[in-house]
Parts: sequence; structure tokens; C-alpha cells
Amino acid sequence: MYKISVHVGTHSSGSGAFQRFLAANRDGIAAAGYDLACPPIEELTEGATAQAAASGIGLAMARTGTGERQGLIVSDHAIGAQTDRLVKAQFYPDAGARARDLRAAIGMPVDRLVLVAQSYEQLFANAWAQHSLAHLSRPFADLVPQIYSFDGGWLDLVAELRDGLEARHVTVLAAPQDPLAVLAQLTPELRLDNVTRPEPAAPVTETAIAMVQRHLRSGARFAPGQRARLMAFHARQPQLPQPPAFEGLRLADLRGRYVADLDSLARMPGVEVVGGTMATMAAE
Repeated sequence: MYKISVHVGTHSSGSGAFQRFLAANRDGIAAAGYDLACPPIEELTEGATAQAAASGIGLAMARTGTGERQGLIVSDHAIGAQTDRLVKAQFYPDAGARARDLRAAIGMPVDRLVLVAQSYEQLFANAWAQHSLAHLSRPFADLVPQIYSFDGGWLDLVAELRDGLEARHVTVLAAPQDPLAVLAQLTPELRLDNVTRPEPAAPVTETAIAMVQRHLRSGARFAPGQRARLMAFHARQPQLPQPPAFEGLRLADLRGRYVADLDSLARMPGVEVVGGTMATMAAE
């Protein structure tokens, strides 16, 4: 009866906050009978390193054994780390392979899979913002025509993850949610007596992105902790409202596509869509 629960982090979906929450509550989760596998984001890269991280999950599970333990909670951010793919209009092309690697490392089918599928205009804008905090980037408005013609989408991604992990039940959250709510979707039977909430990370702001880009264009590098301090400083500064990246027919088309994908996902066997975004956007 050892159950496997997998959380897959997509871009700006709160996966970093969820992983910090798991780390802060590790003792309580372990006391409730659950093992944790939450690889550091820097280890979740492509190719051999990703496979090594997946194998590490398998080894940790083998050391723990099942015994009287209740289950294993995995929080994997591998596909969400690939911002360069989304800004090139490639919709998580390696997700299926990553899911198969995880399935092989874990050694048994997954009971519950949870991920956030936010609207396409938010997803691409957030991915560009994350990418721009580490790499020289063109303005997002210049990328809109290319991004708008992306192939694939949430429907294909969820199917690839479900099949690759052999997940029995999939929960698609239509918007980022509180870490405790995500944990409840992963392990409904888990109850924490005392919940520790870590400090939230500083939000990504337009002025922070502009400063990072200026820094990178000058050829400079960030010292350890410098980028985090810059983010925290700009989070306290007033920000001008930004015009929407997608407008008119493009925005309407992206929203229609999103609503249609969520509707199709809700009809897939074993898939549950949670959140009121679909009805709201359909009304718009």
C-alpha cells in the first residue's frame, strides 16, 4: 500500500514555494509516514544529469524501503527549469522522457500526479521573465509572434506525463495554489499537526528584469546572493502597470485554446481539473 505521489513543477506555478514548504515541514511529513524526494533545482537539467537525479530518487527509496511507511512524495521541477524552450515556443518537449526516467527510477506506477496548468498568456510571459533573470533576452513583445504559433499544449503535456509515470489519478490545478492545498491534492490522507510556512520569495518585477538585463549586457556576473538581493530591493519599489503582451485576436485565441484544453482534460479518464479559471475565461 506504499503510495507514490508526484508533483511536477511548471513555470511560475508556485513549485519553488512548494518545495521550500516541503523542506520546512520535512520532519512532520516524515513523522506522518511519508518519505520525500525533492531534488535541488540545479540538479534537474537535461540528459545524463536529469537521469542521475531520477536515479537518486530511486536509490533514496530503496534505502528507506516500504515497511510501514505510507508513501513517497516527489516534487520534480525538471520541465519547469527549461525556460529557454518556452521562449522558443517549444512546449515542454522533454516532459515525456523525464516522466519515463522518473517512473523507471521510482520502480512502480504513480498513484497521484499534480501539476498547475495556468493560462497560456500567463505561462509564456512568466517563462520569459524567469529566463530574463539569468540570460540576455529580447523584449517579450518581439517574441510574441513566434510564441503565438507554439505547438502542443496542456492537453498533450498531461497525457505524456500521465502515460510516462503510469499515473492512476491526475489533478490539474488551473492556477497556482497555496502549498498546503497542493499537498492536500497530492496526499489527501496526510495531516500535519504543526505547519511551518517559509518566507515567500521576492516576486519578479519589471524593474528587476531591466536591471538584470543591463547588468548582463555590460558583461558582468552576479556575485553569490546578489541577484536575490536585487530582486528583494525591486520588489519594494513602485511598478508601472504593464500593457498585456497578447492583445486582440491573439489573446482571444489563446484563451479559447486554454479553455478548450481544460475542458478536454476534464473529460480524460483519471483526470480532475480543479479551479474556476475555465468558467471565468469562457464567460469572457
